[in-house]
Amino acid sequence: MGFGFDYEKTMWRWFVKCSMQWVQVAKIRNVDERAWIVLRGTKSMNQRSARFSTLGDAIAALFDHEIRALLEQENMHAMEFIAMAADDGEMN
Repeated sequence: MGFGFDYEKTMWRWFVKCSMQWVQVAKIRNVDERAWIVLRGTKSMNQRSARFSTLGDAIAALFDHEIRALLEQENMHAMEFIAMAADDGEMN
């Protein structure tokens, strides 16, 4: 995955079995507005992206099954994840 963006950082990248696609949440380098991006897809399927102003907005755009898969993979507590979503968004 990549879409030709220059990433400052990737927060998470994980495979979602129920949708059989990769999902990535990343921050794009040298972008003032809508610097956070959610990428979905595989090389053999259509790849899609959506851009957001804050990390919280990007997290809010994730589907329930994507969130469950991410929490499981990262062994992250749901409250920690909710706190990130509620943050004003930079997560430098």
